[in-house]
Amino acid sequence: MHEELKDTMSTQNNPPVVQGKAAGNAAVPALNKRRQSASAKERRTAAAVSPDPVSLDDDVYARIKQMILTGQFAPGRKLAHQHIADLLAVSRTPVRQALERLYQEGYVIRIPARGYFVAEIDSHEARDLYDVRAALESYALGLTMARAVIGEKQLKRSAELHEIYAKHVAKNAIVDRISSDRDFHVYLASLSGNEYLVDILNAVFERIIMKRRIDGYWSSEKRGAAGLREHQLLLRAIRAGDASNAKRILESHLREAWVQYEAHLLQLAVP
Repeated sequence: MHEELKDTMSTQNNPPVVQGKAAGNAAVPALNKRRQSASAKERRTAAAVSPDPVSLDDDVYARIKQMILTGQFAPGRKLAHQHIADLLAVSRTPVRQALERLYQEGYVIRIPARGYFVAEIDSHEARDLYDVRAALESYALGLTMARAVIGEKQLKRSAELHEIYAKHVAKNAIVDRISSDRDFHVYLASLSGNEYLVDILNAVFERIIMKRRIDGYWSSEKRGAAGLREHQLLLRAIRAGDASNAKRILESHLREAWVQYEAHLLQLAVP
């Protein structure tokens, strides 16, 4: 009996480890199998959602819009879904969605039973665009100066954009000059911290550039040199923290730009 009690105590103090390890080892393959299955499922799911349809829609929209802004699709031209789909090597669905979006933004018009056409901008809309641009930039500059958010980093970047503009003026690279002028002004507006304002200003610039392409107007070399001097005065006033003078220079700069363009429009109106 003493021997039986000894055996019983020995069993309790030393449990059958071998059996436990065997059970654990048997569970490992099953766990790995479940992990592999889950991993394969994740890979199949990732493959199923690629490419991202939202990215495709945005890409088609941007490409059609660029064709309009660069004059590849001239004002008044009909925008046929299938033709554009073939041109961009996509289906008609993203093209249809892009044209509707451009219609909402005013870049194309939609005529019932006829389809979409590239919009034309008249002289009244051009004046409205310049008025909106002046209001937005003046307000943005006021916000920026009041918040005192312009440091050396921002001043350096503004000066860099100004130098890019100066190089294009020196080379009389008119198209590049217009683009760099937009970059300069939009960057200054972005310092206000108001993203909605910047988005609207970008849209206004796109419409103004499109109007200039339609009319074949890019302003004179003389205006480019004057704009360069006005940019310099503006940056000088900003660096000095002179908000009232900076606003006055900016508004004068934009007003002169409109005067030059308005004179061009009046010449076009002469029979």
